[in-house]
Amino acid sequence: MAHGHYVPAEEARWHAHRAWRIADEALRAARDQAERAARIVRAKRQEGASDLLEWLDAERTFAETEAVLAAQDGQISRKQIALFRALAGGWST
Repeated sequence: MAHGHYVPAEEARWHAHRAWRIADEALRAARDQAERAARIVRAKRQEGASDLLEWLDAERTFAETEAVLAAQDGQISRKQIALFRALAGGWST
């Protein structure tokens, strides 16, 4: 209840889900872009048009975005569970 404004449980849940979805979509887009870049650099490397450093950087960037996405997926799940519990979702501990 901020500033005298009550947000019903369903509305709070919807807003939280929407925020998580937006963040997830942005991170997945970054991961997809890193994957495309890594694929391009791999092809260039096979043709001898890319050096080892460029290849390593592209692979590192892709691996990092994959790791961040996996961590975010876990964090979103934990936050959703906490929200459901806070809104009396009926889950016992």
